[in-house]
Amino acid sequence: MSIDKKHLKIGMLVEIRIDKKEDMTSGFIAEFKGGSAQKGVRVQLTNGIFGYVERIIPKHEHELATAKFYIKLVQLDHVYYLSEGKGMWIWNRRAGETTQSTCFLFTSEQSAKEFLGKQKIDKTVRRFKGSKTITSFLKDSYPDVVFIDGNRKIKRRHLEEQEKMYRVKMGL
Repeated sequence: MSIDKKHLKIGMLVEIRIDKKEDMTSGFIAEFKGGSAQKGVRVQLTNGIFGYVERIIPKHEHELATAKFYIKLVQLDHVYYLSEGKGMWIWNRRAGETTQSTCFLFTSEQSAKEFLGKQKIDKTVRRFKGSKTITSFLKDSYPDVVFIDGNRKIKRRHLEEQEKMYRVKMGL
């Protein structure tokens, strides 16, 4: 079943068939790369992958995936960061008169190394260790924004709210 472009919009979570492969992946639509064709609607996801939309991921599946993602992040289960010396690397980006401090977290060592390669950044990839939570780890560096896998932007405040909800659910 082919999905018509009129049912899609930028930012929507979809599952795509990757160009020239039979592999499937999911992500958020960044832009359309053509209209409806015999193969389907060709899009680029926010992570840069191109493919043809196979299905729109329903809201309940999206919410479940988001919850699992935050739980993994909050527990520091296989979370990696970019290091400069002994501490976390924080990028202070100027936007007009303001400066926004940003840190980068990754859900796999491979995604961190790919990001470094694409951005030509000379930093070390380290894995979180110990029993700290994500927000306690970030407290020392106090970033305004956290980028996950180089493409998912989360305000630190929102991450703290997710951790509180997780702690309540787990009775911690």
